[in-house]
Order: sequence, then structure tokens, then C-alpha cells
Amino acid sequence: MKYGGAEKKMSYHSRSVIIVGGSLTGLAAAIRLARAGLDVTVLERNPDFSPNFGTGIGVDRKQLSAVTGVSAFGTPDHPGLPVVTRRWESTNWSAIHYWLRRVAEKLDNVRLIAGQPVTDIHLDEVNRRVVTTDRQYAANLVIGADGYRSVVRQFVAPESPDAVYAGYGLWRGTIAEADMPVGVNFDRRRDKGSLWTDRYRLVSYAIPGPNGEVATGQRTINWVWYDPDCTPIFEMFGCVEDTIVKRSLLRHELTQALIHRLENLAKANWPEPWKSVILGTLDRRNVFATPIAEYVPVRLVRGPLVLIGDAAHVAVPATGAGLYTGLEDVEALGRILEARSGDLEAALKRYERVRIGPAQKLGLSSRQWSEDFLARTDQLAAV
Repeated sequence: MKYGGAEKKMSYHSRSVIIVGGSLTGLAAAIRLARAGLDVTVLERNPDFSPNFGTGIGVDRKQLSAVTGVSAFGTPDHPGLPVVTRRWESTNWSAIHYWLRRVAEKLDNVRLIAGQPVTDIHLDEVNRRVVTTDRQYAANLVIGADGYRSVVRQFVAPESPDAVYAGYGLWRGTIAEADMPVGVNFDRRRDKGSLWTDRYRLVSYAIPGPNGEVATGQRTINWVWYDPDCTPIFEMFGCVEDTIVKRSLLRHELTQALIHRLENLAKANWPEPWKSVILGTLDRRNVFATPIAEYVPVRLVRGPLVLIGDAAHVAVPATGAGLYTGLEDVEALGRILEARSGDLEAALKRYERVRIGPAQKLGLSSRQWSEDFLARTDQLAAV
């Protein structure tokens, strides 16, 4: 890359890093790079760092501990991350976010700044300036950890800036075990957490309660319903435009007609206890829908800009690899920057060589899963 008309190598003289995006991967990266001795500023577009996303997510506490350098199993200084363990460890999104934020807030070389949506990025010979709606921030290195709608990706890969709609969506819901209908016992189900019908797939599992409760009866039941018939709904509400995913369909946007549709489909397709779990969730309007986006990267680095997590690769949740792969990105970047071998641009190129293969493999496997799912539903529906 050229700056001011002359080629300029980047050095480690400036130790400042801006991370765009304060989600799970962004916070984990802030902690990991702070451990490497860098000064980190995290810019989060939302007005605070306390999101209320209670949906379920798989986690590997050993990996999380290794990346952050703090035990996710709990220490005297840091409480452990609550999980429900069956065949895997599961928790909720907000629990991981809260745990990461508490770790980050105790580090002197990490700043968390909320309410700063990024609008532009300028590169010059001295500093890289990230422009938000409020002010400008200068740093030596800019990391895009801003999710599937990444702004930073548009500067890293302008020829391929957007995650693309996969053609179907997920209905997501949670319900406290205490709020389930009398006589419905989720633990008595005889499944492996996944059900199929001709057109739909349902995944359900227990996650910790809102305050980290993991005892039976105090947990939350999380469910995810794969629906190939969501496209007209998403287009009507502006969630998908011209094959580009713009946003999720939020709880307060669900019309009575949509609620009735899901109620009727649940009664027709899902046995107990799932039917009662879904109907109970719908009764409390604790449901939203997410259009599935996919992205296979063409590059991860451009000069002093680098992508990690969902900004770098977007995969369907069925792969179970989103957070795990994002943390692998974080650890690889942390090790390379910690080594301080050569100039910064060369270090980032090493990161790209290490991570572009796994990122592309994940994106392609996700795309294949989606194609198989849609082909399966169309084939079975035609029988």
C-alpha cells in the first residue's frame, strides 16, 4: 500500500490498536492484544456495552481461557462463565459478553468506547484514522471485528464487501424452564438436540438462566428453527435487500399474522415437549428472526487493516464454528503481533497466510450446508 505517493513501511513504534466492534470476538481480541503489550481502543456502535442477547451459543471454556489468559472456569479475581454441559458446553451470548467485558475493564491498556458507529477510515503516512459519527481516532493498526455487516471489510475487500443472504432464516426463541406449561419436562426428551421435518429443522438445548443459574428448573430453554420460507417476510420488513442481509426481524415487529403462522406450524410439525416450548415462547413474544448470511473471504488484510471473526468469515450456525473460529483468529493475530518479527505490514500478511485457508474453508462448508438444506427441503416437499 502507498501513503502520500510513497511506499511507507509500518513499524511497531506506535503500539496503539483500534478494534471496530465490541462483540465477542472484538472483546476477546482486545484482551489478547493487551496481553501482548499493545494499547487497545474498542469502538462499539451501540450506545452501551450491555446488550440483551440471551440466545444460546456453544462455547469451549478451555479455548476461551487460553485466548484471554483468564480462566473461564473461575478464579478468585474473575467469576467463571456459567455453562450447561451435555454433549457440549452451552451458554448464552450475553453471559459470554459480560464475562469478557469484566476481564477487559480490569486492563489498564484497554479502552471501551460505546456509541461510536464508524463511518470512514483514512490512511496517511503517520496514523490510521477511524472516523465515527462523533470524532476521529488515530492508531497504528485497525482491526475489523464488526460482524457480518462489517464496515472495515468494505475497505479491506472493496471488490467483495458484503455478506450474502443464503436463502433462508432462523426463528430464535428462549423460555425460562419455570415459565413452561405445567407437566412439560424438557429433560425427558429422547433426542440429540435436533429434529427434522420435510421443510424445517429445529435445534434446542438448555442454557444458563438470566443470572447464570444452571440447575434443572432454573435454566432457560433455547431453540432455533430453520425455515426456508422466510424470504418474503424478510423482504417485506427490509431485513434483506437485493440478496444483502441488512438486519434481523425484531421481537416487537412480529405481527399477529406471523405469530399465528408459527403457532400453526409448531402444532403441525413438532412433537412434545418442543411444541409446548415453542408455543409458550410465542405467547410471551420472546421470538425474533435472523436471515442467514454467508461470506467467503477473498482477503483478510489490506495494509494496516485486518479482519477477524464474522467480519472475516460468516457461517451458518449449523456449523457450530462461529465463535470457535473467531477465537482462533484472535489467538493467531495475538501470537504474530506478540512476536514483533519484521514490520507490521509483514506481520499482518503472515496472519493472512495462516488464517485465510481456514476462513475460506469455513465459508465454503457453510455455503454447502445451506445448499444441501434448501435442496433437501425442496426435494421432500415435492414428494
